[in-house]
Amino acid sequence: MSNTTNKIRAWQVALGFAAAGSLILAGIAPASAVEDPTESTAQLIGAVAPDQGEVLFGTDSSTAIDVESGQIRVSVPTDPSQPIIVSATDDAAKGQFAISLPTEVNVGEATVATDGTVVYTNATGGADAAVQVLDGGTARIQTITNDTSGPHEFTYNFAEGYTPVEAEDGSIAVVGDGGFSLFEAAWARDANGADVATRYEIRGNSLVQVLEPTADTAYPIVADPAWNWHAAAWGAKFNKAETRDISNAAGSAAVCLIMAKASPVFAATCAGVATYYIGSASLAKGRGMCLFVSVVPAPIAMSYKDGDCY
Repeated sequence: MSNTTNKIRAWQVALGFAAAGSLILAGIAPASAVEDPTESTAQLIGAVAPDQGEVLFGTDSSTAIDVESGQIRVSVPTDPSQPIIVSATDDAAKGQFAISLPTEVNVGEATVATDGTVVYTNATGGADAAVQVLDGGTARIQTITNDTSGPHEFTYNFAEGYTPVEAEDGSIAVVGDGGFSLFEAAWARDANGADVATRYEIRGNSLVQVLEPTADTAYPIVADPAWNWHAAAWGAKFNKAETRDISNAAGSAAVCLIMAKASPVFAATCAGVATYYIGSASLAKGRGMCLFVSVVPAPIAMSYKDGDCY
């Protein structure tokens, strides 16, 4: 056999290995192309979530991502076992609101996507969580149920002293001495952007979001409570005696006098909605509960029952 023939065969063997290597490598994505779960979660939310405003970026303080919008500061913890804290930027004495990630998620520490979304990834595939702070001060927690075996109820707990209440129109507030948070209507959407039936339920001092997918639902499902927090000066709890007095008031002047004693902010808005307050107080009294009223973003009255309803 000639040297030329040997060389040709050697080249053929080398080329065969190279071709096989190319086929093997073709099935392996480079590290940079592997899907980043933080970014993919943020992109999914961006694709299906309602546009409620621009996502704001925060400052990493080593234990939390601190985001400010106007007079509101939201501290999103890196440790998922710690609560999200919402407070006023201008006065620590105005109190704060705390809400924990749902008890049903088992996630790792927070990472931040390039759009500012704070993401908590579940390595077991059950459900992920994410937090966004939007311009205007709205904060929202998203849950992402990845498949049919994942959780379809999400339980939110609040700081001691805060109680969830429901208004006649179905809207939800969580009220306490340090302020109150008004929750927007519950929503959930699947991977195709189709609405998924969902609702809130108040169970004790917890707020539970319930998902009701159908056979046509495409996973993952994104769901989210969104809320705005307001300092205590913009709302007030009335005890049973005060609730009774409001329900029995002879007219708007009598109602407004009772309410102005609780907070002067009611003076500007009370007269136009006094009849509404009287009706709401009567409903609360009939249930053995008490009246809660807020004046932002618009006057709203709800029934509540906790230690302040005596």
